[in-house]
Amino acid sequence: FRRDRPVWQVKARKVTQIEEAQVMRFQNAFVEVLGIPVVYIPWIQVPDPTAKRKSGFLAPQIGNSTRAGLEIETPYYQVISDYQDVTLAPRHMTDLGTLLKGEWRRNTHNSSAVVQAGYINPTNDLSQEPGDPGNARWHVFS
Repeated sequence: FRRDRPVWQVKARKVTQIEEAQVMRFQNAFVEVLGIPVVYIPWIQVPDPTAKRKSGFLAPQIGNSTRAGLEIETPYYQVISDYQDVTLAPRHMTDLGTLLKGEWRRNTHNSSAVVQAGYINPTNDLSQEPGDPGNARWHVFS
């Protein structure tokens, strides 16, 4: 690990900044980790540094566990106004099915609120789990 090199970075053959839309477009890009290219991305658009907040897909999360199998979550961030937003983040798990979940946030000068919710109808046998294994499961936190 070298201190003069970032841990991760995106390199591309062509980068275009569109000032009116406050976005940067990368064509034929690679994500490098510790200087090693690990992911090729043919085309991606991201907010430019002048944008305060922009709606769009966030970085996917990928994992693996013995209980859920291979997992991939692809969050989408939506700006609603200057003081509120929502993130929808479906998570597909090969051994459990798809968990639909989201989070709504509101933050003003004198108050804030967060509501999280999720729903899954498991596709595997949950007879060893507490509760009725035949029912869908859901949660709401506020």
